[in-house]
Amino acid sequence: MAPNGYMTSTDTWKVKVVEENGTAVTRLYNADGTVEVTDYKIKNTSNDEYLNSSLEVNKTAKVTDWDARKYEIIFKCFFICPKGKIPADPVDVVLVFDTSGSMKFRSSFLQKYKIVQ
Repeated sequence: MAPNGYMTSTDTWKVKVVEENGTAVTRLYNADGTVEVTDYKIKNTSNDEYLNSSLEVNKTAKVTDWDARKYEIIFKCFFICPKGKIPADPVDVVLVFDTSGSMKFRSSFLQKYKIVQ
């Protein structure tokens, strides 16, 4: 079980304790105990770190009717989940759309600096 806020790993290993020159030495093996794992580094990854490295986001917007101030906005989100790596906690996605009309009129700032398209 992972600590609160961290990823739960589904990896399984076997640890074998062997005697070498009169000293107890531990060895890490794959789940069935047949192959020694020598280059594995245990990494504690928080849910946020994992999601930030696994989430691809793309947003595009284009004007469909300038006079009516209508736009087509496309959001694409892709979650790349490596096999066996599942976030410990559910993920919520929230989209907020402003329909207040506050952007209905041209800004005097845009006109002053000739930024209007």
